[in-house]
Amino acid sequence: MRMFIGGMFALTVLVLGTAATRADDKGENRMVPEEGAIEVMLLRQRSVREDLKLSQGEANKIDQFTRQQWTKAKEIAKLPEAQHDSKFKELAKENDHFIDENLTKEQRHRLKEIELQVAGLLCLSRSEIARQLKLTDEQKKRVVTMQKEGRQELEDVLYTTRPEERTEKMAELRRTSRAKMLELLDDDQEKTWAQMQGKAFKGEFEFGARKNAAAN
Repeated sequence: MRMFIGGMFALTVLVLGTAATRADDKGENRMVPEEGAIEVMLLRQRSVREDLKLSQGEANKIDQFTRQQWTKAKEIAKLPEAQHDSKFKELAKENDHFIDENLTKEQRHRLKEIELQVAGLLCLSRSEIARQLKLTDEQKKRVVTMQKEGRQELEDVLYTTRPEERTEKMAELRRTSRAKMLELLDDDQEKTWAQMQGKAFKGEFEFGARKNAAAN
């Protein structure tokens, strides 16, 4: 699966829980993180860094790496579509290697927990997550449908509502998305899901201008 997919734009908002993306963004500016890229993008957030107790030097290294990967992703997006999958898989491997090399085992585990908390619906379609939750074939089909519906709903909010209304609308959609996801799971699966997420992540996300720059 591609690491950055233009058509998955709205799911980024679902994943990161914000409406701060400009509604007039088009083309390469609408590429979004998917799969392994989510963890790397989360590392750009000051609140995540604080939770992981990363040093300033580590934060600077993350900023440099993510800028580099974003540039690569934009260049790949210009290539013929037939080349996208292989090139994005290469980027995904680079992301995984970077995380393995620069985070401790405990930090990697905690980052995964945070990812599950903020990207719950998106994560449910991953084979390892579905396996841990013991999702049925019917549940897997419903997950795909829910993701498509969520994307459409979010795109509608982003491109048809006024900027001052988006924050409230996005918060409402995020709440309903989580509620639908929990309705999908049975009691045992909900318990497993709660355990997989670990302690609650209470940090906030910053977007728009580079508020969480390396100077944090």
